[in-house]
Amino acid sequence: MDKRELAKVLSENLPKYRWWPWKSFLEVSIEELFEYNNYVYTIVSCMGEKFYIPWRGVSKHPENIPSDRVIVVDGEYFVEAEFTPDYIVCLRKSGLFIERVYERNPCLERVVNAKPLTLETSNVLAVHSGKCRFIVKSYRKLSRTNLEPLILDLLYRRGFKYIPVLYSLFMFRDYVVSIVMEYVVGEGDGGKPFYDALMNYLSSRRGGYRLGLASLIGVEISEFHKILAGHDHPLFKPEEITSSDIGKWFRRINNLYSSVLYNLDKLSSSYEWVSEWRDFVEKRLGKYVNGLSRDLSEYSGLYKTRTHQDLHLAQFIYNRERGFIFTDLEGEPARSEEERLEKEPVLRDLATLIRSFDYLSFACLKEYFSLDNNSLAWKLVREGDPVLEWRLRHITSIIYSYLTKLSKDSLRVTGLRIRELSRRVNKLVKPWIIERALYELYYETLYRPENIPIPISTLYINLGSIR
Repeated sequence: MDKRELAKVLSENLPKYRWWPWKSFLEVSIEELFEYNNYVYTIVSCMGEKFYIPWRGVSKHPENIPSDRVIVVDGEYFVEAEFTPDYIVCLRKSGLFIERVYERNPCLERVVNAKPLTLETSNVLAVHSGKCRFIVKSYRKLSRTNLEPLILDLLYRRGFKYIPVLYSLFMFRDYVVSIVMEYVVGEGDGGKPFYDALMNYLSSRRGGYRLGLASLIGVEISEFHKILAGHDHPLFKPEEITSSDIGKWFRRINNLYSSVLYNLDKLSSSYEWVSEWRDFVEKRLGKYVNGLSRDLSEYSGLYKTRTHQDLHLAQFIYNRERGFIFTDLEGEPARSEEERLEKEPVLRDLATLIRSFDYLSFACLKEYFSLDNNSLAWKLVREGDPVLEWRLRHITSIIYSYLTKLSKDSLRVTGLRIRELSRRVNKLVKPWIIERALYELYYETLYRPENIPIPISTLYINLGSIR
């Protein structure tokens, strides 16, 4: 295959791909190209970054792949290789990749069908099936410190049972390019049992609690943090929080806040209702942002360590027998590679999970009252939250079970003995709830303006319940 022709086609087509970081035309170059059978393995560079993109030539446009995810080079169709059945077999036979085997599964070489699990992720996810189903996850951007494979490897070796079974990991030189793992069958994502319970609560005002499941999540997260903090490698080992850390976190939150106000100002010209929320943010929530330097100073001398970074209910699959299975450990998608490597207090993970309960309850109330986002948000602000008690009971169950499971390791993981941590937990979680809500609001201003009222109204209600 001609490198120049392929580079031209990719420059025109890659901005359509969800995992590609840039959405305008940028010229790409082909650093390396290897051909094996009908596979073309490429290393592509653009803007100083390198990407692993394997292609498979196909005789016709595949039915399960949208047209904007298919390229044509010299009249031949090519799709991302993970979406074809013999991807794993060809990885093994090509001689280009090193395989690390975790658990042997003969199904990996007996695939009859392959298709995208979703096309809306920052990496590539494919479902392969034959006598069994499994997931192939490929990392497009090449990173020497790719945290997810390192975390999965550590959790697997420590016997953590709340992750999919790992089968194989493939490396190209020093880079992890693909992981093969179990296809977890569940009843839905981690929010589904709570969503169903809350709808029952709204309908009957009796029952509708899943406190045992909330406690289970707390136990799982505690086990997760203990394993990560128990590793002596510099990427995982807890470190003391300094004034420099606190200053950096405060600046990050302030920058988020400034960006939110700027984006809301811009959107006000297109959406009249946005200006009212913009004023609400500045007048009602600005004081909390200004007070965060004092709140964050509570962390001085405590510990930061490796965390999940983006822990929310949709990051789990709920299986009735196995509990909540972690499915994504990549970190917060909007962060730079350098920011993803940063350590933070473990309580930030609890804060991001709490925020996902706020989004879940908003979605339930929206369905129950048949209101649009804007109308419901103002109703909650003016009249109060009818499910606040439901949400607080579940959040309390998560926190208490988390602290109970952490008990003996509390000092090692957080820098506080369990009694002192329990006494201060609300105050320590609060700044991260604000930070996460601002991140959500920033995201909504960029991609989903119709959702702007959700993080604003739920944060306002939540702050009133934190003591």
